[in-house]
Amino acid sequence: MKYKLKRLEELIPNDRNSKTHTATQINRIAASIQEFGFLNPILINKENSVISGNGRLQAAQKLKLEKVPTLEVSHLTDIQRRAFVIADNRLAETGSGWNDEILRLELSELSALNFNIELTGFEEFDKDFSKAMAAADEFLNDDLKKDDPKNPGAKCPYCGRPF
Repeated sequence: MKYKLKRLEELIPNDRNSKTHTATQINRIAASIQEFGFLNPILINKENSVISGNGRLQAAQKLKLEKVPTLEVSHLTDIQRRAFVIADNRLAETGSGWNDEILRLELSELSALNFNIELTGFEEFDKDFSKAMAAADEFLNDDLKKDDPKNPGAKCPYCGRPF
């Protein structure tokens, strides 16, 4: 496998990529590239056809980048390459989750440091999180944080955990 900077016009998008990208997602990828740099190379074959990274390629085109990092993958058979295109997208979506407690902590601290949370892809989560924290503060300020026999089902309005 070889890393190499390639000019955008050299790269051939995968016309059989079953993963779609909305304009909003391309904008988010572009914003991420601007903030963090182009950290995830586009995987290509010997003919410069994109195996993985069609969204990153579209974002690079939107940003009018001249060159992007690529990784030439030449050990896959045609069948493996076609299967990997699907697996790479699908495996990122399935079988994983988030540790909500750590995620809330990280997003909260990043927000407090005035980092643009939208660059993480969690802008809606952040808005919901802020509302929930305000609701939780109000809830706890009502003196319900201690065990209340009159309110045995007291739960956090955000995570649903009992107090």
